[in-house]
Amino acid sequence: MELIKNTGFSSFTSKKENFCPKCTNRGRIKVVDEGDREGFEREFDRLADPGTLEMYICYDRAIDKFNHHYCYCPDCENGQLYKGEYPKYEGI
Repeated sequence: MELIKNTGFSSFTSKKENFCPKCTNRGRIKVVDEGDREGFEREFDRLADPGTLEMYICYDRAIDKFNHHYCYCPDCENGQLYKGEYPKYEGI
């Protein structure tokens, strides 16, 4: 699979070929620690239930309240910048 060419683009780019949905063009992904997953899911659901916030905002707000770590995004060029610093993201 070819990497998404998103170097130099922010998360607000209008070109879908330059947008990585996995990391929202950040290059790294916040992953909640296993012991905090249940609390994170409750907080995420609480924020998402009214339907007034976009999902990435709910995710960012919820994960900041719990222990988390970073992984680099394997799908885009921005992620390759963090390849030496963080482990590879193995999620969906």
